[in-house]
Amino acid sequence: MQLVAKPRPAWFAAGLLSATATLPASAHSFYERYDLPIPLSYFLWGAGLVVALTFVLVVFQTLKPLIRFAASLLFFLTIAAALFGTANPLMNLAPSLVWVTWWVGLSLVIAAFGDVWPLLDPWRTLWDVLARLGLRPLMRTWPVVWGMYPAVLCLLAWSWLEVVFPIAVVPRDLGFLALAWTAISLTGMWMFGAEVWQTRTDFVAIYFRLIAKIGLQATSDKASTSAISEARGYVGFILAMLATVLFDGLHGHPAWLSIRDAVFTLLPNWLIHVRYFSGTFGLIAVWLIFMASYKLVTKQHAKDFAPSLIPIAVAYVVAHNFSNLVIQGQNVVFLLSDPFGSGWNLLGTADFRPSSDFINAKFVWYLAVSSIVLGHVVAVVVAHRTALRLCANTKQASWLALPFTALMIAYTLLSLLIIAEPIVGV
Repeated sequence: MQLVAKPRPAWFAAGLLSATATLPASAHSFYERYDLPIPLSYFLWGAGLVVALTFVLVVFQTLKPLIRFAASLLFFLTIAAALFGTANPLMNLAPSLVWVTWWVGLSLVIAAFGDVWPLLDPWRTLWDVLARLGLRPLMRTWPVVWGMYPAVLCLLAWSWLEVVFPIAVVPRDLGFLALAWTAISLTGMWMFGAEVWQTRTDFVAIYFRLIAKIGLQATSDKASTSAISEARGYVGFILAMLATVLFDGLHGHPAWLSIRDAVFTLLPNWLIHVRYFSGTFGLIAVWLIFMASYKLVTKQHAKDFAPSLIPIAVAYVVAHNFSNLVIQGQNVVFLLSDPFGSGWNLLGTADFRPSSDFINAKFVWYLAVSSIVLGHVVAVVVAHRTALRLCANTKQASWLALPFTALMIAYTLLSLLIIAEPIVGV
């Protein structure tokens, strides 16, 4: 039997309306109170920030040309300050902006938030302008045997200029170096194409692209990153990222001086007294030791485990340079108002002076220890995940990752000893 709904009489509707009229009004017909798990203000702030962030991202996309122009303008201002400004490195914009704000500060920004360097890269911007004006690359074939060894040499040379050769305290030399690298980069992009050049020789682009792999957004271009990881010299470049920062802390360390003196007893006197030989020897030796120890424990899986070293490279940057970034990085505030050291006050900040009251040796020590330990812990975790991908079961993966873990322990102890000497005097 089929059931058919019967129409309700009019008095039923009137009664229903009368009954509901006596109940308290409630939005969306919810009559019970709900206690939020967190304060309402958190929801309000969170929702507002999400909308605001969306707006920022939209505006950011539309402002890309303006940002690239501003970055290029700052680049040329830095070169001009280096070439024509005061010879005092503390009162010239170029040294502080290049060595502290750009190389260290931007590295940490990219490690945290992703690769913004393609947007700021003045050399790529210049090339894109030349391409728009009609210049076409020759697209010569890059020799496979070269791999990215040119980038490895450039990174080692950059560290040599910073630590060994006193270019850091000579603004004019820094300006000529920037012009030389500009000419080399534009020529390289013209001969081989921008993408090939920036994944084979442009150590700055490669360095930032690899660091961005651990960023919150991991915004590195996947095709470019793949091209880098498949090239010869990939492992050597990542180990150079570690070795150059570690050598910066090791240079002048009592333990290193003892080892150096012992080695120098085996070398001819004329070679020992060659200018900059000691620092050059030390930098190359540290890199080779890193290479040998890493290849010894990873064997045929050196490329597979190489990405796990990137968190350590970032940790070394934090441990060795964070205090300089915080203290010396403040110099840019007044140097932007007076980039040439000529007594200008373009932005009204020329009278600003850095403060170090909020940072001390205790803070630096705990930050260094935390960053180094965390960096190596992340490296071990990433390496174990890599081993699981390479092996058939967990037991095999554990045995494969065990030598790498032992190497990470050695790296951790060595790093802490190097950092501890200037702070606690070991």
